[in-house]
Amino acid sequence: FDSVAKSYNDLVQLSSKAKTRPHVIIGMPYKGVWYLPPGDNYLAHFIKDAGGDYKWADSKSTGSLALSFEAVAPEALTADYWMNIGLVNTRKDIESNDPRYASFKPFKTGQLYNNNKRTNDLGSDDYWESGGVNPQTILADMISILHPDLLPGHSLVYYKQLP
Repeated sequence: FDSVAKSYNDLVQLSSKAKTRPHVIIGMPYKGVWYLPPGDNYLAHFIKDAGGDYKWADSKSTGSLALSFEAVAPEALTADYWMNIGLVNTRKDIESNDPRYASFKPFKTGQLYNNNKRTNDLGSDDYWESGGVNPQTILADMISILHPDLLPGHSLVYYKQLP
């Protein structure tokens, strides 16, 4: 545990040197509701620790924030990155869910990253299996995405950029 904690904390220190804090949007609506992690959620902590900015970082909740498309869209329109997008593998998959997504800045710029790089043919996703005991690897992926200059030799493990 100590080596994982040290690696994680070293990465947090590295990301603190970033000159910018890119704005990140998470997820995609499900049945008309956009479920977002509140500020005390592990994913919000990952974004902060990776040197990102997250609109709902200060929100408090014991579960997900259940918001409408209209509440999240203004943030998504100007976000720098869209991450953890759900059960999609391409930009076409995203747009087929709702054509309005094509107007989001990260969609237009191609800054779409999903945490399903290591999904096997049966649908098992290693992000959810080994990621929990390797937070330093998830954090390294996120830093590499948000601040590629900080980890120039890093190859993404759990994340992939969507074509």
